[in-house]
Amino acid sequence: AISEGQLDASIRDSLEKSQYPFIPLENAEIKLNGALAKFHREKYYEAKILMEEALQRYDQDAHRKAITYWLLGYNALAMEDLPQTYYNWSIARETFTDITKGKGVSITRPDVLNWYQERLVEINKLMAATCIQEVYAWLDVPEHGHLDDQTQDYYRKILASISQRKNHDAHQLIDSLMHLSELSNDLDQYREVLVFCGVAKYQLGSSEEAIKIFKNAIDRLPPNSHRQAVTYWLLGITQWRVPRLREEAILKLKDGIQLFKTLRLEADRKHNPVMMKWYDDKLVFMQEYLMARIKSMLSA
Repeated sequence: AISEGQLDASIRDSLEKSQYPFIPLENAEIKLNGALAKFHREKYYEAKILMEEALQRYDQDAHRKAITYWLLGYNALAMEDLPQTYYNWSIARETFTDITKGKGVSITRPDVLNWYQERLVEINKLMAATCIQEVYAWLDVPEHGHLDDQTQDYYRKILASISQRKNHDAHQLIDSLMHLSELSNDLDQYREVLVFCGVAKYQLGSSEEAIKIFKNAIDRLPPNSHRQAVTYWLLGITQWRVPRLREEAILKLKDGIQLFKTLRLEADRKHNPVMMKWYDDKLVFMQEYLMARIKSMLSA
């Protein structure tokens, strides 16, 4: 294995050679390969810089742009930058989706289209397993919540603070929002606010606080409701991030699955094929996720 210094020298030498004559895509490929080498050596910040520099050359290349954002998502995850992970993978997914619709890339071969569709399935599963925002979006599938203007303004400010890495401001806004909502007479809104604040605390890396908030929300949400089922799942994936709580996390994930099964049967009784399929699709993913976590515990 070559040393870190030899790797850096190799990357520099290859980049210098790509300058005369300058070939943009070759230069970008060298940077991307260098970034992957850095990633495997756990030099995540250096990998991030090289990937971002490569990305600048891919503005007109939808395929390479999507792949690079996908890799940036993995790198951000390794750096435990959860908001950036979600951002990068969201752009990768959006770009892959555009490609399947013929935007930016002309696909004439069915096997190539199938490859992109398979990547979309893969990235959807990856995001649902990793990005709490993805699961949070499940809450509004049957019906959207109802928030007053003040609460919506708080939501925007909290999300902006998280995005801008103003963590102290975000924590203060979250705590203030929960206090104001608790004092209000709108129980439905308070329940929604609790779940949102739990997700926000998770994004800030405060898993223990998020767990307390999710438990509070579960106690207040209507029993066996869609929102309670999703919140059980949110609680389980948050507990999984805390090693000493992983056995409890498995139980909460199982609770979420059981509630989803019950809700699927209810959708069947109500002759709602759209929600039946939605629950069926999510149950496949949830059971795969649960089994993977159980296997990892048994092999630890």
